[in-house]
Amino acid sequence: MLIGSDPAAGSGAPDCAGNTITGPVSLEANTGGVEFSADRVVGPLRCEANEPAPRVSGTTVVGPRSGQCGVSAEAP
Repeated sequence: MLIGSDPAAGSGAPDCAGNTITGPVSLEANTGGVEFSADRVVGPLRCEANEPAPRVSGTTVVGPRSGQCGVSAEAP
């Protein structure tokens, strides 16, 4: 699942255009890949036990980031 993608980009993954999410976001125990792209999270973003680790790119987080979605997880 690609959360917050640009449908014109043609990634082939199901698209969910850029979102503003108010409150905590937790991505846990997903398999097959999760990409969190071009969203805004107002609250904590926590990622644990995903295989592979989520790709986070172009997402603004106003709150703490932890686990696999820590600051070092930001994709280029």
